Amino acid sequence: MVESREEMKHQLDTLSEDVGPEAIAVTREHLERRSFTPAFLLPVKGFLSMDRAKLEKELDKTLNLDDAYLLEKAGGFSKDPQKIRNTQVNLLLYYYDLLARLRLDSPEAWDEIHELYEDD
Repeated sequence: MVESREEMKHQLDTLSEDVGPEAIAVTREHLERRSFTPAFLLPVKGFLSMDRAKLEKELDKTLNLDDAYLLEKAGGFSKDPQKIRNTQVNLLLYYYDLLARLRLDSPEAWDEIHELYEDD
């Protein structure tokens, strides 16, 4: 679990490189057809179209959010604003890693999606 900016930067360095806009759009369309919605604690706009630069901005934004806002939006999860921040950062990194692997057409990544949305 990432708990510091340094750990977050290290985790970012391990993510797959960005793909082109066409692969981003095709993957987004496939996921939208399956009603794929990552389970974030806080709202994240445009996640399925997010590239690495936008992810980094979202991570920085999350780390700089006001404690009162965090408690208002995710106080049911925890009364500790830092725990909310850390969890949101970890969720962003987890789901972006999955998204990046889907964009590269990784069979294992698509198996995760199929297991969640088709095998029920």
